[in-house]
Amino acid sequence: MSNIATTIEQSKHLLELVLDRKSADMFYPIDGSSLPEVCDYGDNMQADNPAWSLTALLDVMPSFIEYKGQKLRLTMEKAGIWNVFYLGTEHRLNEIWFN
Repeated sequence: MSNIATTIEQSKHLLELVLDRKSADMFYPIDGSSLPEVCDYGDNMQADNPAWSLTALLDVMPSFIEYKGQKLRLTMEKAGIWNVFYLGTEHRLNEIWFN
């Protein structure tokens, strides 16, 4: 299993959340390969099995969000592992940890 892109299952969840499949920068080949490939934007397989790298996901995430009347900003830090979250003076949301 590769950790360079979302898994097929994670990609399905992102599509259910209405993430635009055109923002995917990788895809899983229809032949069932477990390793994603980089998109060649003329490749029709991208539409069936899209995958997103961390860079592509960060590109589609808003820099700021509103939560309970407070503006939170997208924040990343590395302290042994990477931590991605939205941070405000009172709230810390959507924390994602990865190596």
